[in-house]
Amino acid sequence: MMKLYREAQLLMSDLEIANTFYKRLRGMIRRPISALYIPRCNSIHTYFMHKPIDVLFLNKNGEILFISRNVGSRRLRMWRSATHVLELDAHMAEQLGLSEGQHLRIEK
Repeated sequence: MMKLYREAQLLMSDLEIANTFYKRLRGMIRRPISALYIPRCNSIHTYFMHKPIDVLFLNKNGEILFISRNVGSRRLRMWRSATHVLELDAHMAEQLGLSEGQHLRIEK
């Protein structure tokens, strides 16, 4: 598990990373997790998802470029200039106070 920070503030300590083909393919589908970081990615799908999610598109510096909120099942989302994606349970981006332009950091 990894930790997610905004500036020096710890936002979550149970961030999963999709660092294998299988983890990237499966994403958050039918998994009891609330957040998934997908490096080297600029598009996602929500086919077979059992819950809506927030999708944050990040650049290589961790800046939030765009937030697609409350994305339901059977949807595609893409942001061409993104290099990483952070998937969160629906409404979590708002609960954490996340917005475009903020910088996130992921550490062990």
